[in-house]
Amino acid sequence: MSNGEAITRSESVAAVLRTAIERGTWAVGARLPSTRQLASDHQTSLSTVHSALRELEMLGMVERRARSGIRVARRHPTMAGPRGGSATTTRQVAVVLVRWREDYSDSWSHEAVIETQHCIAAAGFHVLPLFVDPHADDALDQLKRHLSDASASLAGVILINSSLLRDVPSWLDGQETPWVYLNKPSEQAVSNYVGIDYSASFALGHCLARMELSRILALGLTPTGSPTGRAKLTELIRGYMAASGRTPELQCWSSADDPDRAARFAFLCDRLEQPNRPEVIFGSSDAAALQALRACRQVGLDVPGDVRLVGGTGVSFSAHTSPSLTVIGQTARQAARVALDMLQEMVKSGEKRLPARDVPARLAIRDSLPIPDAVLEALPETLHSLVGLHPLSRRPASKGA
Repeated sequence: MSNGEAITRSESVAAVLRTAIERGTWAVGARLPSTRQLASDHQTSLSTVHSALRELEMLGMVERRARSGIRVARRHPTMAGPRGGSATTTRQVAVVLVRWREDYSDSWSHEAVIETQHCIAAAGFHVLPLFVDPHADDALDQLKRHLSDASASLAGVILINSSLLRDVPSWLDGQETPWVYLNKPSEQAVSNYVGIDYSASFALGHCLARMELSRILALGLTPTGSPTGRAKLTELIRGYMAASGRTPELQCWSSADDPDRAARFAFLCDRLEQPNRPEVIFGSSDAAALQALRACRQVGLDVPGDVRLVGGTGVSFSAHTSPSLTVIGQTARQAARVALDMLQEMVKSGEKRLPARDVPARLAIRDSLPIPDAVLEALPETLHSLVGLHPLSRRPASKGA
């Protein structure tokens, strides 16, 4: 939803490729030319082509297959019609995301959008992806115009949570359009959202206390941050206290303290060189944890020998880092399915509000924080289903605490 003058090169390439797919230049399931060939064809860089392809993946137009390259999706949005019906009568479900940066393929939001669009298409709806540019003065006006233009066929809207969208639900109510948030939009919200149950963070805190790891740096998490961040941090502290009877030596650092990436990296390196360096770094996202991993390497510290790392989102790449990243995994696919189920229930019943529903996060134990078997066995039984040794982990947990 950028202004025409501000369209990026990657958006331009993505638009050309999308038109080619819609016109049938490549058949369903066909493999697209290599990225080098596309870069040559469009006289642009490989990074631009990669960004364009990520854009098409977000739109549900293409899909990546292991050892098979990028192919035209078997049920991309231009094909998705109601089961047994024609495409002209298909209703649409809009997916709205605020794009704070051009490349966010390393984020949970990216996976949430892809999974949501796949669920929508599989249910027989058209996908209407709408990306909001937070830097545009009329960003919300543009969004509302797009939604108004689609109102005749719009079944509902799924909003990927952002504070910028906080006034959109009341506007949608006025348009008689059902809506659901992915992730809790505010502390006061009680309906129309799919939240994440962070009992897995409680389990993490419990394990850290049993392992006598008390110095914890919460990277991008603060008690006054977003509802999601507060929930992760609060449950971590509660779990630690439940196991030890005391609070951890917790330091919270918010990205708002210094938004410059280089400055954040310098802060991490400086903190890791202190005598009382953190024993555990808990990142608000997997990307934050990986920045901490780079800082550890910069100052010559071993992970997990000297410092243990935990990511806070559990996106797919986190299983393939070195060392693989222990994460509090938020299940984008499950959340997307629940959101669409809620939306369809609202369409059928005519209800404007449904009670919020939660899906559980899970603690995936990998190489960056191995947890001994004895510590896992000491967890409350109710938490056992939320914790597991990830199959890609190469470093076995020891038997003792």
